[in-house]
Amino acid sequence: MTHYPELSLYDFDFHAEPEGLTAGWLEGGESYARGEVADEDREILADLAALLRNKSRGYHYCTLCTEMRERFGVSDAGSARFRLGSAEIRVVSDAGQLYVAPNLVLHYIADHGYRPPEEFLAAARDEARRRGTAGTTDLPPRPPLP
Repeated sequence: MTHYPELSLYDFDFHAEPEGLTAGWLEGGESYARGEVADEDREILADLAALLRNKSRGYHYCTLCTEMRERFGVSDAGSARFRLGSAEIRVVSDAGQLYVAPNLVLHYIADHGYRPPEEFLAAARDEARRRGTAGTTDLPPRPPLP
């Protein structure tokens, strides 16, 4: 996965204009912010991650871990269990700023103590509020993964 400094311009696709600001594009050997993330914010991020935005054809494994294995996220709102490392979380603040994070951010928070920038978390809250109190009310049920 590509490493981006926090809140830098997101330019993953060299065929398209850069868009949004980055959050959580971590890579082994690079420093990152650590701290607590409220349960409510974790739930919101899980619901948004379950949307599987900009899904790729492959998977990225966490380079902070010593063991390469699949990671999964769970969204209670969408009744979904989904693989991490192949899609993005895209949120827009009420002010109109787009933020883009890899869905592996759920793993980084839970297992590595990563603390995303507050403005990204605030934008995720804004996005969830616009979607309804359940976070992802437009998310169809997904079959369980093997």
